[in-house]
Amino acid sequence: MKSALLASLLLAALPLSLVAAEPRVTLGIDRLLEPGSEFTAWVEGKRIGLITNPSGVDGQLVPTVDRLARDPRVRLVKLFGPEHGIRGEIAAGERVADARDRQTGLPVVSLYGATKRPSRETLRDIDVMLFDIQDVGSRTYTYLSTLGEALHACAEHDVPLVVLDRPNPLGGRRFIN
Repeated sequence: MKSALLASLLLAALPLSLVAAEPRVTLGIDRLLEPGSEFTAWVEGKRIGLITNPSGVDGQLVPTVDRLARDPRVRLVKLFGPEHGIRGEIAAGERVADARDRQTGLPVVSLYGATKRPSRETLRDIDVMLFDIQDVGSRTYTYLSTLGEALHACAEHDVPLVVLDRPNPLGGRRFIN
């Protein structure tokens, strides 16, 4: 009886140990800024623009905008606000106005108001654009079209755009069709 109970406990614990052994997913912002990362050269010493919202956080839930603003290797110069704004303070469907971010003091250019695409003027002082918004596992939200418009604008004005990778929240696994 004791050996059967012990065997049951061991079998029950086995899946937990297998789950713990799976590799940890590393978010794009963490890979970009980790010491010694090959990707840091993409932003080091460059003027950076950032399109983000409250879902753009690092592995410790620090907002990407705040993490970049504090990193001495990065020169974050401008923010771009999609629907709901970069801090999520604007109701669904409401226009996002050009403003200044209260935490960093940086200018915020609206991408959900009179225009949905960065202009030549707003991209003029940017060397690299970063995009960090969590996908919701669905293509029905405005963030995908914001990314599309930003890709077109950056391509037109020769500004590299880097999408900071995030796992799909519907399992975080890669599926190949």
